Amino acid sequence: MCWKCNHDRDVMCSCRALNSGRKEEMAAHFLTNLRGMKLELSYNTLVGPAPYCLCAAGTCKVCGKRLCMSVEMPAYLTGEGFLAVVLHHAARLELKLPGQFLELFHEEDRPAVRHWLEELKNPNSKNISSEQETAATVYTIVQTAMNTDKGFFPDPFSWGSYLSLDQARECLTELVEAAKKDLSDRYNKEDTSDDHWEAYEDGYAAGCFIRIEILTSKLFPARKGRSCHA
Repeated sequence: MCWKCNHDRDVMCSCRALNSGRKEEMAAHFLTNLRGMKLELSYNTLVGPAPYCLCAAGTCKVCGKRLCMSVEMPAYLTGEGFLAVVLHHAARLELKLPGQFLELFHEEDRPAVRHWLEELKNPNSKNISSEQETAATVYTIVQTAMNTDKGFFPDPFSWGSYLSLDQARECLTELVEAAKKDLSDRYNKEDTSDDHWEAYEDGYAAGCFIRIEILTSKLFPARKGRSCHA
């Protein structure tokens, strides 16, 4: 569940499932009993947003109290990277753009966020039919790994999303340098390019590896009658 957002004025769900300590049971309770879900964003400023929290929140169908779950976001995001990650999650939950997206931010920041959204559009969009759509390219850094001998099977992890490929590549380089410092001698082979890096054990690549890569996707503005997916 969420332990990061501001709960000072809310009475939290006290159902037994949330006190079980079992992630599977807690997640099942959230997905089954959440009512009136909306996104909530807390942050400092656009220039220096940390500490921040993006939360899917609503009320519990069982007890009627607040029920929420934080959306995983890397801790180092700033500026455009911060906005891109929030936009990515907003689109996945089908928030209407720009209205509902802008409402996530402080009132004084909304003009700047609106301007940023407008810059994502094709400069020639005025000449495009209203039936056509302009998609923004989003670059997401994803890490996958496995070590079967140690029973290590982590879920894929996102380090963040960017609208600038150069910025994503700079972050990828920093992440790779940090990851190399923690690798044992067992990871004796590497495969690398501008957009990915992989270290693995020679002859056992499927069972012992770590991979960090940039994945490209398209982000479309919401339109009535169609779901949005990044």
